[in-house]
Amino acid sequence: MLNLENNIYKDFKNSKLNTKLQVGQIIKELAIKYERSEEYLRCIISKILQFKMECNGRNK
Repeated sequence: MLNLENNIYKDFKNSKLNTKLQVGQIIKELAIKYERSEEYLRCIISKILQFKMECNGRNK
């Protein structure tokens, strides 16, 4: 499961993000690719981003 979450995050991070509309479209595409719900993808990406922000704060 962790590998799946890492792959989802890598695909999200490597996408070209310019607007919130594009973020929504990327999440839709990833939901299809990984056969998961958009809500699941949003949750995974949000948790990973939150974790990375917390880690970056500790490293400063």
